Amino acid sequence: MSVMVWVMGGAGFYPRMAPLEAYTKGPAWVSFEEDQKGTLTPGKLADVAVFDTDLVKAGRTRPADLLQAKVLYTIVGGKVVYDSQLSRTIEAP
Repeated sequence: MSVMVWVMGGAGFYPRMAPLEAYTKGPAWVSFEEDQKGTLTPGKLADVAVFDTDLVKAGRTRPADLLQAKVLYTIVGGKVVYDSQLSRTIEAP
């Protein structure tokens, strides 16, 4: 079962995940590339930032925690380009 949570926005109520989908699925759909990108699905293209905090959960329960979230890894084109353990950006091949 899926639970839809609605939050108050400037223009009224909208589903909590709507801003995330507007930033990910929306552009892929508009550019007719939803079969290639827009969701984290095997075989699709994706650039990803991995955080030490569940950003969705923090946004729901403790929004102040969002300000303390740290990036652990950044993956671009299937390659790790930033690793917080190394405290530096990794040179692209």
